[in-house]
Amino acid sequence: MRSSSRATCEMGADLIATLRDKPGAVVVDLPRYVDDHVVRAASVAPERFAADLALFDAYFFAGEADPARRAALLAARAAPR
Repeated sequence: MRSSSRATCEMGADLIATLRDKPGAVVVDLPRYVDDHVVRAASVAPERFAADLALFDAYFFAGEADPARRAALLAARAAPR
């Protein structure tokens, strides 16, 4: 990871930690959310899956290089139903 990307991720982690401590704030554990999505990927409507993948790509995979998790999501979607 480039140093500027690392700094951005660290700032994001600090922001999440600050928000998590605020009363009433809800912070989604995105890695866990993606993992849960893997479990149900085969049953999600194609349009919804495409929208979810676009969101994950923009807000999770772009800053959190996790090719194994993304591959698991795509494999789960491609699995026979």
